[in-house]
Amino acid sequence: MAVSATGQGKGGGLLERPIIEKTTPGRESELDLRKSRKTAPPYRVILHNDNYNKREYVVQVLMKVIPGMTLDNAVNIMQEAHYNG
Repeated sequence: MAVSATGQGKGGGLLERPIIEKTTPGRESELDLRKSRKTAPPYRVILHNDNYNKREYVVQVLMKVIPGMTLDNAVNIMQEAHYNG
């Protein structure tokens, strides 16, 4: 950190405010992680119809786990698993 004084003559000068960059530790790694998620290859997800999980819950999980999953797509996938096994 550097502080400089500028001014003319006796007893006067203007102190410039030091420039402090605020960085959050680990921030770069978070950004790299987001980039890698966007470029990751797609996964195959297999759903099995069971008698324990409600259909609404399956839709919520699909939307939470799969990036970019819309409500309509999640409902269609859930219905396929529900009716076709």
